[in-house]
Amino acid sequence: MSKNKRRGGATAGKPQGGALSGQKRGGMSAGRRQGEASRGQSRGGEARAERTSAPQAGSKRSAALAGLPVEKNGEYTAEIIGIGHDGEGVGRVEGFTLFVPGALPGERVRLKVLKLKKQYGYAKLLEVLESSPDRVGAPCPIYDKCGGCQLQHLDYAAQLKVKRQLVVDNLERIGKLKVAKEADAEAGNVVGDAAALRAGMVGGNAFPTSENFNPTDEEITVPEDKVINDEALDSKEDQDDTISGSGLQPLMDTEFVDASDLLKDESDSAGDSRGQGQTNDSENIKWDNTIGDNAVGGNTALGTGAAIGTSSIGDVRENIGESTLAAGVKRTSLRRGESADSLKQESARASEADGIVVYPTIGMSDPWRYRNKAQVPFGEEQGGLVGGFYAQGSHRIIDMETCLIQHANNDEVIAKVKEIGRGLGIRAYREETHQGLLRHVVVKVGFRTGEIMVVLVTNGKEISHAEEWIGQIRAAIPGVASICQNVNTGRTNVIFGPTTHVLWGREVIYDYIGDVKFAISARSFFQVNPVQTEALYGKALEYAGLTGGETVVDAYCGIGTISLFLAKHAKKVYGVEIVPEAIEDAKRNAELNGIRNAEFAVGGAEDVLPEWQRAGVRPDVIVVDPPRKGCDERLLDTILQLRPERVVYVSCNASTLARDLRMLEDGGYRTVCVQPVDMFPHTVHVECVLLMEWRGEPK
Repeated sequence: MSKNKRRGGATAGKPQGGALSGQKRGGMSAGRRQGEASRGQSRGGEARAERTSAPQAGSKRSAALAGLPVEKNGEYTAEIIGIGHDGEGVGRVEGFTLFVPGALPGERVRLKVLKLKKQYGYAKLLEVLESSPDRVGAPCPIYDKCGGCQLQHLDYAAQLKVKRQLVVDNLERIGKLKVAKEADAEAGNVVGDAAALRAGMVGGNAFPTSENFNPTDEEITVPEDKVINDEALDSKEDQDDTISGSGLQPLMDTEFVDASDLLKDESDSAGDSRGQGQTNDSENIKWDNTIGDNAVGGNTALGTGAAIGTSSIGDVRENIGESTLAAGVKRTSLRRGESADSLKQESARASEADGIVVYPTIGMSDPWRYRNKAQVPFGEEQGGLVGGFYAQGSHRIIDMETCLIQHANNDEVIAKVKEIGRGLGIRAYREETHQGLLRHVVVKVGFRTGEIMVVLVTNGKEISHAEEWIGQIRAAIPGVASICQNVNTGRTNVIFGPTTHVLWGREVIYDYIGDVKFAISARSFFQVNPVQTEALYGKALEYAGLTGGETVVDAYCGIGTISLFLAKHAKKVYGVEIVPEAIEDAKRNAELNGIRNAEFAVGGAEDVLPEWQRAGVRPDVIVVDPPRKGCDERLLDTILQLRPERVVYVSCNASTLARDLRMLEDGGYRTVCVQPVDMFPHTVHVECVLLMEWRGEPK
């Protein structure tokens, strides 16, 4: 490890920014920030801090009134003790918590205070005085401007550790659940590899790939000396690479600063512009009827014990051995007629005394170019089309040529559409005047099939030079199978409008998850990381413990992705989803795969399940995969009434997951094990799948 990784010279790291591919990241509410700040201030070991400059005139009086140890615009030296939910470093100055984008735990930094509240504040990273051994150079040239990724400056193995800790902290602090020691979890699994999981799901056979499809047009690798694991730390560090007396430790030994208290309002937020239009974070913890947003995120290279493999869909390497498969999925389902001994053994490990087993996060061997969908806002600059991302704190579009987490085909399509549009004089939509045509370009690519869909989101039905535009897109993009137009005339930042029609080609493109084929329309939801989706669904299938005779209910079934996986191993699967178009897609996908033991219904799961119960449906397994707001409380009540033997919960929000588990545990279920999966490398987001079993009596 080189000296310059550990100390001196680094300047501003990762600022907060606009949204990647047109998706705005929601700001953390005051309640959640106060919860994180409380944890930061209550933790042992006072951080060193010193004042390095005087504040601007006028700020001293406001700080004095609040009685705070720091002042707005003041510069300080502080040590970073944790990492927050948005990926920022969490530091303390005389016990006061500051959120510092770009800083990492274990670092000593110089910062400038930008905003203050009673319990916490925000600061700008000015200089890294002593850097973490887990700090790496972000390969993305626009990383400090975009905001779509938050953790590119953190070694991938450390990212995986952080994400596991996020899940653990939420289970313990929100769910009040006991988690087994990390050593126990390590014994049951290691940092997995999606390639190994795919091999286990399809019997080790490589997937077919389109002849004209190259999933790794631009290879990006993490240098070997930047992969941090226990062996590397032991063997590669020498006397010259350490910081004498610094006490710095890799991030994998630090704690994730989580939304522990997440429940308080902040009394001083009413007058703060950041708090306007926002509610406290109890919205994320209490049940509500709002629609949760879909998060985007990602991860990268190998960590401790990770399998050797590849994330290229068309290639499952031969060197993925049996031990790696055991470390990943072990087995995706039980053989027909076989008892559920493997699940019972795993259940026995998670006894009341030992706690819940939370396995190490399943990561990717190649965590770049994993997204199969791009949603890019368009604007104008000097009279020409630009498309990319929103500049920090504004709706101004910054042109972007490449995104390292997008599939390379998506970048190429966006570039071609821009070039063609400029040549034809196409005008971009302007929010201020509600004039102009092109609002967004959405690109979807089938990783397995190589098929491409282009969706032009327009402010009106009429497209000038439509035939020329379509013809040039077809000529420039050989793999295109569908060109659609979505009409959105609303004064809104929602991407899609209500009307979509085909300009050329098919209404759908096709892709696979495992051996299940899916039709993907312009507006249908399909997981953006198909490699890790197979890992996630493989675990869900394993935890369902199907032998071929079970009745399964899939709540929040979407277009049937999990339902159709389960149907191949169950007697009957019932799927329910509130979006009518999704149910139509689910039925079409069942027919596409010749699956006849899956039945789908439109409606809220909390409303449809009681109807099925009255009709005599008695599920052995219920699978839930809710949006970020978690499960509706009435659905959880229904699960407790139906009392299936097993509940498999797939979650994209560890906070609401922990809340829901608490209710199910109090109602008679026991959480056996949790498997985090890194669906979105280099972001703070993590998904997980877990198994619950009926214990027999409510608490």
